[in-house]
Parts: sequence; structure tokens; C-alpha cells
Amino acid sequence: MRLKLKNYIIFVLFCFLAFSCGFIPSGECRALAKTSGPEQSGLKAEHQRLIRNPGAKAEADSSFSHARAESSSSYARQLQEAITSYRRSSLFYETQIKKHPGDVQLRLSLADFYYHFRDYNRTVSLLKGLPAVAQNDLRARMLLAKAYTRLKKYNYALAIFDHTTVPAARGEKILPQAEYFYLYGTVLEHKNIFTRALKQYQKVSGPLSKLAQVRVAAIKSHQGVSALAYIEIGRAHV
Repeated sequence: MRLKLKNYIIFVLFCFLAFSCGFIPSGECRALAKTSGPEQSGLKAEHQRLIRNPGAKAEADSSFSHARAESSSSYARQLQEAITSYRRSSLFYETQIKKHPGDVQLRLSLADFYYHFRDYNRTVSLLKGLPAVAQNDLRARMLLAKAYTRLKKYNYALAIFDHTTVPAARGEKILPQAEYFYLYGTVLEHKNIFTRALKQYQKVSGPLSKLAQVRVAAIKSHQGVSALAYIEIGRAHV
């Protein structure tokens, strides 16, 4: 009721000001102010009170500012709760890893968790701590290559990309694979290996495909050089 009343106050104020300036005829203003439902009589009474009250604008402005402050405060609390939840989750799983250092799946899951929250240094640290046999796990290699790319450690990333075979995926696995191919392409492009970059960008599917095609177009039209000539330039760097 309180929120609806605040919205109605703002609406009535608009009609009142518009009517005062001659923008809306009084009949249309009254028609726009009509409402229905159990709150109709109360809102009509509020409408009449505001029309007759010289301080209506100040009251409406105050109500709007108060509602806006309440909304901002609510968002701030939600953000703080999210930060607290992240820290608790991080602390809990870090403790579990210390208790079970050989649990590969736990380490991989936490590395993936940190990656999605853009804590790439922690992602790398966890993956480098995997047992030697687990470091050849496809999921681990993909995640490590992506994390190195995000950290702009392109030489480390390329060393993994070049020695990892990742099949095209379907369904839920499309996004991780698409991101992998896209980041592989960006590393190759950064290294001026344009032909291979084009091949990786062409593998990208799903939501990232549009971004990949933008990079393909940029490579082919680089500084006015024709696509064929630019590919030849790229071959010189392979």
C-alpha cells in the first residue's frame, strides 16, 4: 500500500503540474487519476488532498527521495550479503582442501569457482597444485589455459593450448568450449599468428560466436589489407 501510494503521489503531482501549465485539460487529468480496486476511495482522497495542498510538490519529492533511499539501501545489503557468502564459501572449501589435499575433484571445483569470480591467480594456484597425473585432465588443462589468458600470460597459455585437444561440444558444454576456443584465438591473435587464430574463432559457437566473428572480420580487414594477403602475413608467424 505504501509503495503504491508513493507512486500515486508522484503521478498525481505530474497531472497537477501539467494541468496548471495548461498541458492537460482538467477533464483528462481527472480521468487519468481514476483507479479501481479496494484502495480507490483512499487514493481519491489523497488526490484531493494533494491538489488543495500548496506543499504537495515538496511532500511528493520527499516521498520519492525516501523510496529511492530505501531501494539503494536494499541493494547495498544484498551486495554485502553476496560478498559475505562468497568469503564463507571460499574459506570453507579452502579448509576442506587442506584436510583433503589429494581430492582432485574438490580442487578442480574450487578452481572453477574462483575462475567464475575472476580470481584467476587463485585458479592457477589450485590447478598447479594438482597431482602430476591429474594435471593432464582435460578440464584442468582447459581451465588453466583460460586463467593464464585472463592474466595475460600468453606464453604459458599458448604452451597449454597448443598441446591440448578439445572436441567441439553440444548442450551444456558449449559455453566452456566456446570460451576456450575464443580465448585460444585471442592468444594467437596477440602473437600475430593470424591464420591459426581464424581457425579457432571459426570453432566458436553459442553466445560468443558473434564476438568471434567480429575478431574474424577485424583480422581480415586489418589496416585495409585484403583477407588473402593478411592470411599470408599470418603464415609468416606460424
